[in-house]
Amino acid sequence: MVSSVLSMSIVGAGVAGLVKSRSRAEVLGLGARTLGARAHQDVTLAVRLKRAAFDETLAAAVHSSFAPAIYKDDEEWGSALKRSSVVLQWDPDHAPSGHAVERRAMQLGLRGAALRSYAREWIVEIEDISPFVAEQREHARSGHDERLVLPREDVYPVTDPIVAARLKLS
Repeated sequence: MVSSVLSMSIVGAGVAGLVKSRSRAEVLGLGARTLGARAHQDVTLAVRLKRAAFDETLAAAVHSSFAPAIYKDDEEWGSALKRSSVVLQWDPDHAPSGHAVERRAMQLGLRGAALRSYAREWIVEIEDISPFVAEQREHARSGHDERLVLPREDVYPVTDPIVAARLKLS
């Protein structure tokens, strides 16, 4: 069922939300994030996850640095960070050219139980999209932006208001 599997570009528009990509063709466009700053990569994989697994990951995420609006003090945050198997950080996002854009990209680091679940239970499909990314990289390098195949992005619906607030989503 399409709604049970989510192919994802984890990108936030400021604090407006997460972004998802819906179709298989759009998933291939996710490799475009590697065109600029990560041009040295030899292999790019598109990983499709179960949607419920991604929602579970978001619910378990703890910020990588102290966020006073979320945690009452350093001690509470530090304790949550030590216990969590998902670490969240917002980084600058980049256009295919490698230039920074206004929105932020959510980085999720997995360890412990979350990493085991990711490897053993959450993955639906892995596809090597390296040839596609190499082709897109050449379009970007040669200034042929009109030839780039990029995903249509929609705001990911984080339905739990507590999780959305903790992730600093509006």
